[in-house]
Amino acid sequence: MNYPFKTICCIISSPCHLCNLEYDKVELMAVLMSLAGFILLFVEQRRLGKRRAVGIELRGLRDTTGDPLKDKIPRTISDRREQILISIRRSDGRILEPEDALKQIIHLPMSISHVEAGTDRSDIAYVAGGLAPVPFSFLMGVLLDDENSVTLMDWDRNGDYWRMLNGEDDGDRFTVSGKNQIGQAEEVVLNISVSYPTNTLGIAQTFSGQPVVSMTLSNLTTNAHWPETKQVALAQQFFDMMRSFCGTNVKHVNLVLAAPNSLVIRFGRIYDKRNLPPLTVWQYENGQTPPYPWGVSMPVAGGSAKIVKF
Repeated sequence: MNYPFKTICCIISSPCHLCNLEYDKVELMAVLMSLAGFILLFVEQRRLGKRRAVGIELRGLRDTTGDPLKDKIPRTISDRREQILISIRRSDGRILEPEDALKQIIHLPMSISHVEAGTDRSDIAYVAGGLAPVPFSFLMGVLLDDENSVTLMDWDRNGDYWRMLNGEDDGDRFTVSGKNQIGQAEEVVLNISVSYPTNTLGIAQTFSGQPVVSMTLSNLTTNAHWPETKQVALAQQFFDMMRSFCGTNVKHVNLVLAAPNSLVIRFGRIYDKRNLPPLTVWQYENGQTPPYPWGVSMPVAGGSAKIVKF
């Protein structure tokens, strides 16, 4: 029945039989659609109710307020929050000796396994962040490589709070220099500056005779890392650089990195543990001789995590 005829029919008299039939169909469809919507909403609420957010926090530096990362996980991820806390600080607040700190961090995969026991992995969202020496933050990223969903957060030193990576991308990307100096070298230094300029004299002193390939942003600042899109682009440049070493005689890379922790963790996550060269990430200690006294040899290319010292 067309609608004009139905309307006239229903105005001049009580609804006719044909109109009642059509109304019944419309009401039935409305009821079915409402029921379907309710079922979908119920299923979604059950799914969200099962979903857990697990904050993985690496706590090492002393200049924090101690606010746990898990308390700042956005509710858009989940209201159910849990924590895996890796503390490499001693009771007096100082950082553990490198060997002892390493023992704390390498248990991260086991801690994750305990969280996931008896649970569908799709019901867990990981949120990671930390304030720790660069080698340990990179190692944390390597150990998180196989986790499907990891959101990174970082500590805002100006506001003293954990913050999402939601800044505006300024388009600044790495400029590369020194790659033509590799030649037939089997060991090279990859020098990356994001937040601070690295100590080039200290690099020459510590890694004497090794070619140095540098990746530097034109605008070095401690606030250069807040856009997620920028971090992704910088991590891809880092990955492409490491992959380019595979076509040379390079058998080992010494990484010197001055960058915020979230970006360091991201670099560790993107590192291909099977196909990229063996890697040691070095710690900078201002005023020491040499300025890069120890590093962490990463568990990649068939190796295991260990402390290396000069």
